[in-house]
Amino acid sequence: MNTKVTTVAPGTNLSAIAALFLSQSLRWLPVVGKDGVLLGLISPRDVLTGLQRLSRKPTDSASQAADTNRAQE
Repeated sequence: MNTKVTTVAPGTNLSAIAALFLSQSLRWLPVVGKDGVLLGLISPRDVLTGLQRLSRKPTDSASQAADTNRAQE
């Protein structure tokens, strides 16, 4: 029996991974290195968490810390 498994590479864009989850109704996606070795699994929740982190604005304290660091340079 030969079953084609959908996989992603470590640097795959989160939007592309989300599209795979939606189009193929997957629960998990294996992350596979160039040598074909399994590096891990990614879930739809992992993708949502990653996209949420990318869309967040820096907090006020983080912005203030960055401003302080720039002023000290």
